[in-house]
Amino acid sequence: MDWTPCVSDELGFAFLKPPLWEEVDGGPAGSLIVVAPPSGDAFRSNFNVVVRQLDELPTPEEFAQYQIGNLERMLTDFQLLDLEDCTVAGAPATRMLCTHRQGVYPLTLEQWWVLADGGYAVCSATAESLQYPDVASTFSRIVASFGSVSDD
Repeated sequence: MDWTPCVSDELGFAFLKPPLWEEVDGGPAGSLIVVAPPSGDAFRSNFNVVVRQLDELPTPEEFAQYQIGNLERMLTDFQLLDLEDCTVAGAPATRMLCTHRQGVYPLTLEQWWVLADGGYAVCSATAESLQYPDVASTFSRIVASFGSVSDD
């Protein structure tokens, strides 16, 4: 089965989703979410993008510190594992990897903060920590396909 496009004309971006993954509603305004197929009561690995438009555009370093501060406050047992500069869709970005807990689920969260027109696209990939090694390459492939709708 082929990977299929997820396109948000409203938000101005697109990415490819794996076969059998489905797009879901119910996320915050300005977001696009895809989830892995269900497997019993297990947490569903997912990938989502939220576009953050900002009045004053912080540097990537300032945005990273802002995001990390928010994650430390919002996520139970937050532990930063890695933080590195990178590029996504030819734009400056920062990749962050952390673990945290959501209820009974120990989770691994990988985020890419991509400098976009007037703000940042926050790409988030989450999986149960024991499953993360199995889906990390899937998350990387989704991010590698990420781009603006005008790039298509």
